[in-house]
Amino acid sequence: MVAGSRGARADVIGDHLARIRGARSAVVAALDRLPSADEREALLRRDETLAAIERGLAVLLPEAWGLEDRPLRRPRLDEDRAVLADIRSTAAVLALRLEERPDRLTPGEEQDLAAAVALYRWAHTELGDRYGGIGTFPA
Repeated sequence: MVAGSRGARADVIGDHLARIRGARSAVVAALDRLPSADEREALLRRDETLAAIERGLAVLLPEAWGLEDRPLRRPRLDEDRAVLADIRSTAAVLALRLEERPDRLTPGEEQDLAAAVALYRWAHTELGDRYGGIGTFPA
C-alpha cells in the first residue's frame, strides 16, 4: 500500500511541512506591515493554528511513524492523498489517547493535543472531505 511506505510518508510530510512553513512566513510578512488590531488578531490566530500543524508534521508524526530525515522528492497525487488519510487517522488516535488520559496533561502534552487536533482538521480539509462542519482551512 502506498500510504504504508515510509518513503511516501516522509515525502508527503516534507512537502506539506514546507507549505505550512511558507504560510507561516506569509503571516510574519503580513504582521510586519502593521495591520489593524482586528487583522493582527486574525493573523495571530492563523499563526497559532499553523504552528500547531507544523508541530504535528515535524514532531508528532515522524515520532509516531518512526520516520527519519532523508532527502525528499515531490510525492505523486495518489501518495499525497493516501498519506493525508493516514495523517488524519493517526492524528485522531493521538488526540483520543491524550484526551483519555486520567491525569492532567502536562504543558507538552497539551501542545501535542492541540497539534493532533489541528493536524486532523487540516488533513481532513486537504482531502476535500467537508464532513463535520470543519470547512476550509485556514478559516
